[in-house]
Amino acid sequence: MDQNICALIPVYNHAAALMGVVRAVKRLLPVIVVNDGSTDGVERMLAGEPGVEVVTHPVNRGKAEALRTGFRRALELGYSHAISLDADGQHLPA
Repeated sequence: MDQNICALIPVYNHAAALMGVVRAVKRLLPVIVVNDGSTDGVERMLAGEPGVEVVTHPVNRGKAEALRTGFRRALELGYSHAISLDADGQHLPA
């Protein structure tokens, strides 16, 4: 079975750390970001970032729902696996 892997990053108001995480992960894997109703400019920051699939919840629905949304989108895009990383930089992309 071929493995087609992406990174899934749910985000809620972590604009300060998000782009560093996204850019580091993007060097290793395709990236899906689920903006879970952020109000700190995350959506605007992501709008200009090439190679990043963005799904937005208009209001915060919680991390579990953001992950479910991201996993559904990964399946729609044909990925067989998704690795979840926190947007705050807690997990090292390497």
